[in-house]
Amino acid sequence: MNTEMDNLQNADGEQLPKPATTNDSNTESYKTEELTNQEKISDISFKDYETFSFDVLINEAKNLLSKYDVQEIREHFNQIRDAFKTKLEEDEAAKKEAFLSEGGDELDFKYETSFRAKFNAVYNDFKNQLAVFHKENEKKESDNLKERLEIIDELKALYQEPSDSSAAMFKKFRELKTRWHNAGRIPSKNAENVFKNYFFHLDNFYTYLDMNKELQTLDYAHNLEVRQSIIKRAEELIGEQNVQKALNELQYLHRLWKEEAVPVQEDLREPTWQKFKELTNKIHDRKGELNEKIKQEQKDNLEKKNQIIARIKEISEQATTKSHGDWQKAISEINSLRENFITIGRVPKDKNSATWEAFKEVTR
Repeated sequence: MNTEMDNLQNADGEQLPKPATTNDSNTESYKTEELTNQEKISDISFKDYETFSFDVLINEAKNLLSKYDVQEIREHFNQIRDAFKTKLEEDEAAKKEAFLSEGGDELDFKYETSFRAKFNAVYNDFKNQLAVFHKENEKKESDNLKERLEIIDELKALYQEPSDSSAAMFKKFRELKTRWHNAGRIPSKNAENVFKNYFFHLDNFYTYLDMNKELQTLDYAHNLEVRQSIIKRAEELIGEQNVQKALNELQYLHRLWKEEAVPVQEDLREPTWQKFKELTNKIHDRKGELNEKIKQEQKDNLEKKNQIIARIKEISEQATTKSHGDWQKAISEINSLRENFITIGRVPKDKNSATWEAFKEVTR
């Protein structure tokens, strides 16, 4: 439709489908909307779960479950579950080795730990909540499908059976577009046909609108107001301190622009698009700022963890010269250092394994 949309990017710098006035060019639009709803960038940070003790892993799982929606923490729980399983295997192997070294018979060895039952209780709670979410989500998607089909029928009747004044028809048209924009996800098996059907009738309405200059003028004016509000919000996002939040909202603004801000008067299309594009690029450039911040935080975490490892090593090397009282103090300090170590965030990925192995070695 317009050259202005040719380079439209989403918050991750990827191409978005062009908004369309023809059915062919809108065949991908439903995919973009589904993607936006499914893949909102999460701002819940991951941690080095493999470095956590049993009780810390359990508390972390409880904390996530109490603070966030269950669908937002699925990957976090998967990582915590894997870390817990690995730690169980390591603990069982160590206790079995100790049992055998003391003369025990392998057939008599039984591994028992209360942590397993505690973690399973939290994990089962997570799975139950997730099952409830899926059930509720199916109901919502079914209701959303009904809503979208009703919108399509009303849109079809709007141009096939016109009975209102231009102003009243335009008001209904804008309401239908807003309802469509706000309608949620529908079952994926229905998505392609439903979205194609909507855009088919939307294109037909625009053809009808082209023949009605009064309606066209009203539509242009409304869409220009939407563009101006989007541009204003994009300007505000440049100063947003939370870069992740800015990127998430930018994703929404792109969808709003595509669905609610086209078309506008010919001489205003390119200038408004170029302004939005310029702001988009500025916000997108801040993704580099976010990555640098994360890298620096991970470097700082590595330094802190190395300092703790060095201190534990220093304490262990002085063990032979300590009195019983001094040794009790040293044990207390080591326990405190261990807790500090596991609460520190992620380190650079290429340093993670070596750092964890060094920590296990000095605390052994």
